[in-house]
Amino acid sequence: MTFVHPSRYRPPAKKDENDYDVGIVGYPLDEGRPMYGGIFVSPWPVDGTMSRIQVKNMMFQSDILLAFRNLGRTPDLALQIAIGHGPEGRWPNLPAIAVLARK
Repeated sequence: MTFVHPSRYRPPAKKDENDYDVGIVGYPLDEGRPMYGGIFVSPWPVDGTMSRIQVKNMMFQSDILLAFRNLGRTPDLALQIAIGHGPEGRWPNLPAIAVLARK
């Protein structure tokens, strides 16, 4: 995932009672290092201990870790959302996401 500069996003606000609009508070923004991130989905570990994935080249990383359990026909899943910044560069004009998968 890549993000445009945070000043271009609207502040978080709920539209409906069950909405979740997530904002990041206290992030150490670096004007010369654009933010990017990754979403990692894996089977929930048998011992219940989720391993944190460090994103390559990310100098600062903030994570959201979620568990999805008792899904019926799908095994329990671990979800990690990592957002941070790393190498110097230009902020993109548009946000983007690419989906990669492997067995």
